[in-house]
Amino acid sequence: TIYNPYRPRDKYIYEDFFSYNSSLYSRVEPTSVTPFSSPVRERSLHSLIIGLIRSKYSQHLERPLPLPDESVKEYVMQVLKNRVNGIISEELNDTIDLIKERFEEWKRYTPPKYGKMADKSDEQLRLMYPAGSQPHPDWEYKAWPSQTSMRNVDKQCEASIIQQYPDWNNTDEE
Repeated sequence: TIYNPYRPRDKYIYEDFFSYNSSLYSRVEPTSVTPFSSPVRERSLHSLIIGLIRSKYSQHLERPLPLPDESVKEYVMQVLKNRVNGIISEELNDTIDLIKERFEEWKRYTPPKYGKMADKSDEQLRLMYPAGSQPHPDWEYKAWPSQTSMRNVDKQCEASIIQQYPDWNNTDEE
């Protein structure tokens, strides 16, 4: 934005920049500044893997099958190793381990679809589904919850009412 010092509103911004800037930042949501840290890897690494594969290999653009071969895996591994090494090399080994684990899960469950982030009507197994939504019960631990936005990246807590209460009067320690 280019401000004009001869317009009253813009002049105010120049004269009182600190409070103006502070008020802008008060409306900015906090974000993680630690890429490839453990929580970020768990939530997002699979999305990077899928994005890299779909953008480079046309045979993987529409469907996750056939499974990625060794050359595809090596490409993904090399790109992500270079990126992690350039940002936070201490996380490299854990990142490599998780990449391998994600490829093993992909191979184990062989989902026929990547999954549409808005479509919830189909019950066929997907590789990913929108994070924060309730996945189909058959997808438990087989599909990856994937972020659809950089907003609200923190996990929400779910509460449930306790149905059976412990009997505090009857303890074995007496």
